Amino acid sequence: MLWLTWKEIITESRYKMMMFNLWVNPFFMIAPYVLLAESYGISAHILESMILWSWLVQFMFGISNSINDLKMEGTFTNILMMPCKFVTYQFMFYLYMVCDNLMMTFVTLLLSKWILGVTVNNLFYFICLLLISSLTLFCFSVGYTYIVLRFKKISGINNLMQQLFGYLSGYTTSITKYPIILRFVSYCLPLTYAIMASYNGYSLTYNQLLIWLGLSLLYLIIGSVLVEKGINKMKMRGDIEQW
Repeated sequence: MLWLTWKEIITESRYKMMMFNLWVNPFFMIAPYVLLAESYGISAHILESMILWSWLVQFMFGISNSINDLKMEGTFTNILMMPCKFVTYQFMFYLYMVCDNLMMTFVTLLLSKWILGVTVNNLFYFICLLLISSLTLFCFSVGYTYIVLRFKKISGINNLMQQLFGYLSGYTTSITKYPIILRFVSYCLPLTYAIMASYNGYSLTYNQLLIWLGLSLLYLIIGSVLVEKGINKMKMRGDIEQW
């Protein structure tokens, strides 16, 4: 019994260290960009935009690409046997990730204030923006889930996709400086509007807000249909699990 107790303690300690690393790592990922932005007087905006982007990264890993991990662990079948659609399961997991990402954000803001001397312009408005943005990012991640199901090797270029989405959303450079074709793609990404709101003092025009919400709803509707079709095809092929 003593050995089992110590084993449980070690397992719990490893889990806590893993969670601590996940909460601290975003700061070290964001800090170089914030330091560089201080020279241009936009460090607070870059801090906000990079945190918004880090939420997208977490959703891409947790909601979309976690499917491959579930298949490797052999738990994907159990999830599909639940009396609800897979998108509903993703939404419940999204709620969990919001809580986890909020802790990550608070740790990042504390370290940024303590080490870099930089903080967001308005904490309350920024948290509200994060929560609204998180819902639109969830809708986008549902659409991205279909790509994960359709192309098995997409996880191999996941880091590249995250950087590409961040760049196109203007996380370090205003999208107004992009060529017109890239700007069109940027306006198709929900993260773009969250970063625009941050830059414009936590506000958007009526048209921008309407496009942001409408685009997110479109991703959710189309993504939900395609994900269900993708899962049905997986069942027919018999590759729900993999080892």
